[in-house]
Amino acid sequence: MAVVALLLRTTFQNNFLQALGLTLLLLPVEILLSVVLREVYRRSKLPVSFPVRPVGWVVALSLVAACVETLVAHGLLHALGWASPSWTSLEAGLLRVITMWLVYMTWGMGYFWVKSEYSEQAATRRGQRLQTEAQRIELQLLRAQLDPHFLFHSLDGIASEIKTNPDAAVEMVDELSDYLRYSLEQRNRLIAPLDVELEAMRAYLRIEQARFGDQLNVSIEVTDDARHRLVPSFLLQPLVENAVKHGFKAGPPPWNLTIRATTHVDKLIVEVSNNGRLTTESFKLAGAGLESLQDRLSLLYSDRSQFALENHEGRVRAILDLDGDPCAA
Repeated sequence: MAVVALLLRTTFQNNFLQALGLTLLLLPVEILLSVVLREVYRRSKLPVSFPVRPVGWVVALSLVAACVETLVAHGLLHALGWASPSWTSLEAGLLRVITMWLVYMTWGMGYFWVKSEYSEQAATRRGQRLQTEAQRIELQLLRAQLDPHFLFHSLDGIASEIKTNPDAAVEMVDELSDYLRYSLEQRNRLIAPLDVELEAMRAYLRIEQARFGDQLNVSIEVTDDARHRLVPSFLLQPLVENAVKHGFKAGPPPWNLTIRATTHVDKLIVEVSNNGRLTTESFKLAGAGLESLQDRLSLLYSDRSQFALENHEGRVRAILDLDGDPCAA
């Protein structure tokens, strides 16, 4: 603002040194007026966008500031004897009022523009935080749906073994205790390395193997790179649980369950397969577990994930194709 004022005063005075001296003398006045205007704008709590009211305030207050500065300038010029040779006092005064009015209005509009940009960015950040928190709560609710379902399934299996095979029932209770301890430790984590998820599934499958013994064969084939990839917590549970639950109904033992995980560029490909055949009825019976899984994938990967449940060479396989890390990572 001082540079603009210097150029204008040089035009008025036709003398650069007088214009420079006047600018230096008026600079404290301009700074003081700018501080006062800023404080008035800040305390007025005007909307930061540009409807009529803020513009009216800027126009009116800028005119007041321009008049004050013009009076001070007139007094200094009169005291120093620096009258303009080309303008009368009235002409010079009016021109100073108009030009400084424009300068102060430009400064005021700029203030509201910067404040508007800052407020918009702050509102965007608040919206993103609220959206993230809402997503976190929704994910926790979806994940929480799995625990009662799993617990009911496990307790049902334990109850069926108590009379006929009490030793297996006791072993299943021990394994269930280990799994529930893991579940409590991970209850607030939305994301975990795949290797951690595999350990949870091993605990769950030991419960089933304590029940069925050699009738259940489990194979886990995971590459080193895949083990360290981040995935939604309890990603594998509904896939493995459905493979056990529905695979056992598909035919006589032995029942073979395989978990595979590989990577391809940025993609993680997870496959859970079991012997049997997928039918329309069995797909419907897959139930809340797979629905919750797909909802979580939609939240965490948007359109970067694919889920397929299909028949393949006499087996049923569930395939997850995950591109990149989940959003909450």
